Amino acid sequence: MEFTGERYVPGKPELTHLYQEHISRYMFAAQFVEGKRVLDLGCGCGYGSSYLAEHGAKEVIGTDNSEEAIEFSKSRYSAKNLRFEVQDATAIQFDSSSFDVIIAFELIEHVNNYEKMLSGLKDALRRDGVFVMSTPNKATYETKDTFHIKEFYYDELKDVLSRYFGYVKIMHQMYPSALAIQNPSQSMEVLQVEIAHAPMYSEVAKDSLYFVAVCSDASLPRVREYIYLFSSRTLIIENYNAWKDWIKQLQQELHAKDARIIELDIRLREFERSKFCQAYRKARQLIEKIRIET
Repeated sequence: MEFTGERYVPGKPELTHLYQEHISRYMFAAQFVEGKRVLDLGCGCGYGSSYLAEHGAKEVIGTDNSEEAIEFSKSRYSAKNLRFEVQDATAIQFDSSSFDVIIAFELIEHVNNYEKMLSGLKDALRRDGVFVMSTPNKATYETKDTFHIKEFYYDELKDVLSRYFGYVKIMHQMYPSALAIQNPSQSMEVLQVEIAHAPMYSEVAKDSLYFVAVCSDASLPRVREYIYLFSSRTLIIENYNAWKDWIKQLQQELHAKDARIIELDIRLREFERSKFCQAYRKARQLIEKIRIET
């Protein structure tokens, strides 16, 4: 399955950084799924659904409107408590109060009729169930994603979610800088730690790239904040890609300057030739005048 930018596709080393950005949200959501029936709405290629199935969920159903994505998910992930279905997020086919937890990460911005989607998932969620979703912060998200239909500012998102749920807690996901002291004998890709005030998922961050909302009609459960530390290998790949892009940009700028220098040099030579010709003509005229006078 090819990566188009619409959804993350597992198994591509060049997308490792993107994978960790996405899976960190599922790691955050795992705190709500122990022994629960979970719907992963807009599950994409299924990696997040699989993670939740492996980390305590009683049952996980992943749905997506892409048949290709669902076939990919089925071929890659298999468990007794996991299944995948092709369904439209705005017209999900489940009975009322079917789920304890519904997940919708990076989905609402792709949906034209998001109000219908929220109404449908609200019906499928138990009254004391938990809805966890994420979406880019329009105030800081600079990527012009052609697959996004509607992005939200904080107040917009809060207002929309509050129309459907009595309790809404919006967290802020951002990228902290971090250093890890790690046992070299362990091949851990990720360190995940629970802390009191984490910049990764916090209500106080003002420059977050993404919102992560936890909603319910019952009082919210305790929401633990998490920080996710990228592995050194991932940072090396990401830094390498960033440096490669920067070098390419510098090369393009250098080529443009070289072309400008050549252009100016040609114009200078033409100017000098023109001035020389004018001086030569004046000299010839002066010599001819002297010859006539003498």
